[in-house]
Amino acid sequence: MIIKRLWGSPIKIFSFLIICYGLLALIVTISYSESAFPFTSLILGSGIAFYIADYLIHRYCKKKSSYRLSQAIVLLLIAFSIFLTYRFKNKGTTIIFPGEGKNEAVIVFGIQG
Repeated sequence: MIIKRLWGSPIKIFSFLIICYGLLALIVTISYSESAFPFTSLILGSGIAFYIADYLIHRYCKKKSSYRLSQAIVLLLIAFSIFLTYRFKNKGTTIIFPGEGKNEAVIVFGIQG
């Protein structure tokens, strides 16, 4: 019963994994510094928000086909937003592969300051 509540749908699986990742990040960052606490609390909050979204989808979609379709749409929107966040965060980072070097690369981080 508890496993079905945690793993009953794709959104629940995704949110459970996000919460586990957030707890791991919370444990690691708190042990080094407290400055990353807002970031990890945002991760945990987003995992809980996905559980709430799954509850609302389950409540308002009565047909199983519309329930699965709405879950797929929500998961695609989440994946697209994660992709956009990653792209905008790392847009200043450049990877350079020199022509004469073999299996070598130079990563130039876009640090503004």
